[in-house]
Amino acid sequence: MKPATTLVLLAALSTACAPDIIDGVWQFSMQATDQAADACTESVSHNFTFGWVPAEAEEDPDWIESEDEALSDQIFYGLITSTGLDAASLIIGTEAYPGVHESDGSWTFVWTSMTTSSDENAHASGYEFSDTADQTREVTFELQNDGDVLQGTQYSTEATTQNWSESDSWNDKALQNYLAANGNRGQIPSFNYLVTDDDDPKSPPGTTLPLYNEAESFDCDDDPCMLNRMTGCDESWPIDAVRTTLSTGEDYEGVVGAGQQSGY
Repeated sequence: MKPATTLVLLAALSTACAPDIIDGVWQFSMQATDQAADACTESVSHNFTFGWVPAEAEEDPDWIESEDEALSDQIFYGLITSTGLDAASLIIGTEAYPGVHESDGSWTFVWTSMTTSSDENAHASGYEFSDTADQTREVTFELQNDGDVLQGTQYSTEATTQNWSESDSWNDKALQNYLAANGNRGQIPSFNYLVTDDDDPKSPPGTTLPLYNEAESFDCDDDPCMLNRMTGCDESWPIDAVRTTLSTGEDYEGVVGAGQQSGY
């Protein structure tokens, strides 16, 4: 017969090593909280010599505007199933998020979606144009398991980087006619993001015009002309869940997609 102290020690070790039972069907509730004013950002960089990003219009100090909005929580069902030692998968609707059991006892479920694309064309005269884009979106659930209750935060991070490059000047008439027929003087979309001074003496002082990459002029500090635009959003919402008595089979199939959107 083992000594009592040995039995107590074995019981303690058994409890400490017991798996974190997170499998099951959970009803989630996510709070629709306001995001920080700087949660989403945008920046534009370029090498155009006489172009700049226009400043945002200043607000009229004589007007006072305020906005406030409160939304009800969003609820939805999710299935969590073990996939290995300290590993599980969170399934919400048709989306799956692989997860790991962290050393501090919490669970992290995350998935990163990514798309990279490029569009390039060149002319025999030496003209070149390229458009490349990288887009990512990462959704993360950080959850603390307290038996039949989960508490934590859902994070969403989105980022897009787009780069355009175009020859600074070109003299081939056939190429110029082709570009003009397609609605602009150059393909680089500087006209969407940059402005330049209006040199027409009849225009009021301070008048600006959309900036183009002109065919027969040198518009940039270096060749080729470059334009870069970066946008991103970092948002988070408190989230909690309660374990249901639904089975992970037919019962869960009956509630897939069920829930309530936040707000009215």
